[in-house]
Amino acid sequence: ELLPAVDPAHEDEPCGGAAIAVDRAAPARGRESRDQEVDSSAVARWLAIHAAFCALAAAVLWPALGGPFVSDDFLYANHPYTAELSLANARAIFDPFGPAKLHTANYEPVHLWLHSLERQIFADATLGYHLVNAWVHALVATLLVALWLRSGVPLGAGLVAGVFFLVHPANVEAVAWISQLKTTASVALALGALLLLPRRGALATALFALALLTKASAAFALAMAAGFAWAGARRGGPRIAFAWLGAWAALLALYA
Repeated sequence: ELLPAVDPAHEDEPCGGAAIAVDRAAPARGRESRDQEVDSSAVARWLAIHAAFCALAAAVLWPALGGPFVSDDFLYANHPYTAELSLANARAIFDPFGPAKLHTANYEPVHLWLHSLERQIFADATLGYHLVNAWVHALVATLLVALWLRSGVPLGAGLVAGVFFLVHPANVEAVAWISQLKTTASVALALGALLLLPRRGALATALFALALLTKASAAFALAMAAGFAWAGARRGGPRIAFAWLGAWAALLALYA
């Protein structure tokens, strides 16, 4: 009798509140599970596309996979600053006025570093160099399809265009040339930068800088990024991309 009376209607309120919380959390967990399923299926789809492009690139380039060094390949195969991975060589490679640049007459430190890494792995066995070039070529085709899809191109049309890019004779010739890793790698980095802008502006800017340091022709990405930013602004999208474009332009001016 000394205890306060408990209203039967509210007697199990704590348990009822927990049940309500559980009920409210269930849809959130369901949405999270569906998001994870969507993400995993998208990753699986892109991995399958890239694997198919790798197989196609290897098939098209099969006659060249055993080819020797030719033309400018010897310039990089015998480059004195790619013979070993060392701090001294790295400083020389990234010095815009140093002897490493004078040896090739181009400032392309990322390409030289990549070739130095290849030399440590493959030495004079050209098959490895050709396989790397084929893989990067397939990666470029995959990134192109992703960029086209983001621009509103249907997946089927994007895949057809990706295959056309992959097997086009002009591109095959460049990929079969070992020293032209700089061309395919710079395009891959530039396309990665375009795909990341503007959601990951800092990372996109870093990739653009690496692309320029691989080959100067990666400057094409700046004009494309400006076009995408303008189109996005017309659709009411975020204008933050224009701020990052200023950073890209500054990097290009600094490189020039």
